[in-house]
Amino acid sequence: MIWQVGGIMQKMISSKDALQIIMKKIRTFPVVKVSTHDSLNYVLARDLYSPLNIPPFNKSAMDGYVMAKGDKGSEFKVVGEIAAGQVYKKRILKGTVVKVMTGAAIPVNAEKVIMKEHVKHIGQDRIVIIKKDSRNNICIKGEDLKKGSRLFSKGENITSLILANIAAAGIDKVNVYKKPDIGIMRTGSELLELGEKYKDGKIYNSNGPLLKSLLSAYGVGKITLKTVKDSIPVLKQVFAGLIKNNDVVFITGGVSVGDYDYVNCLLDEMGCKISFNKVSIQPGKPFTFATYKQKLIFAFPGNPVSVFTTYYFFALPALYKMSGVDFSFTTSTCVFRGTFKRRRCDRELYLPVKFSGNKEVGAVKYNGSGDLFALSRADGFMVVPIGKKNIKNGEKVKII
Repeated sequence: MIWQVGGIMQKMISSKDALQIIMKKIRTFPVVKVSTHDSLNYVLARDLYSPLNIPPFNKSAMDGYVMAKGDKGSEFKVVGEIAAGQVYKKRILKGTVVKVMTGAAIPVNAEKVIMKEHVKHIGQDRIVIIKKDSRNNICIKGEDLKKGSRLFSKGENITSLILANIAAAGIDKVNVYKKPDIGIMRTGSELLELGEKYKDGKIYNSNGPLLKSLLSAYGVGKITLKTVKDSIPVLKQVFAGLIKNNDVVFITGGVSVGDYDYVNCLLDEMGCKISFNKVSIQPGKPFTFATYKQKLIFAFPGNPVSVFTTYYFFALPALYKMSGVDFSFTTSTCVFRGTFKRRRCDRELYLPVKFSGNKEVGAVKYNGSGDLFALSRADGFMVVPIGKKNIKNGEKVKII
């Protein structure tokens, strides 16, 4: 199948070829140094090593009383107290203990902490052990991580827990890949924004919130959203601003063959290089990928399920590669429960499905690429390859 874009004849391509074309255009973003406090969802650009032992000293695992090494007694005099953050510099003598709080440093000649719950007070400053415990209740210096050990590797995404570990090692800045700034242009004279009164013939804009939330969950830089009516001069003006000030531009709507689908002509007139503008998938066939200098343009269809599908299968892997991460889809083989038939099989189909048991899936009620509600009920996509019309009950299928 062929069509004409900007005077250039092109043909529909497979999803595999589309992804390969996109990935060849990706450049890894430069390395920047950011505060650990602000590093969430960045990707490490260097291996990270611990500058100290973790824990950095022997510390009490609980509230209690610390006793001297080799002391076998059962009754003790309490001679001091160690709170978290304090250092007790005296040696502990046999027959004495020091009250200690959780996380406090253990004196040099101590070897055991008696739990607070295992003693009884027999005077103002005397205790007796009422329950024996074989554990020493001490966290040993460096038992979690030795000084100089690798904390995390280049290419790891900084999650909340990784960020906390970096902070625990006392590292205040990290080398990461710059996050891309994203411009989103939502096209269509039929769109209403949230807060506007409903009007006949209009629809509320869901693609903007969808893409912004997906990008926020992934972790990008600045996100700029613009909604534009189907007007060529306005589309040109808004697109020019977005491509100037962002690394990547997402466009929703206007990429098919309707009378008001101006996006492909717009990209051509603005000097962008269109790599392709149709992919043999369902949903998401009218999908355009283009470049402008080193900047990327993803022009998605207008229907929200198509937006989600093309974002997930094409834009998301590109974002990962920009950040220095080798991305691969998580797939599994499951048993399909129910039956499925389709009239045409000339495109690869991504069908929303829901897990119904151990390694079993079933199709959700789905009314096509505008049925965003169906997508919210699904756990993943069943991939139906080109040429396959029917899925039988009990047949093994690929799930993404």
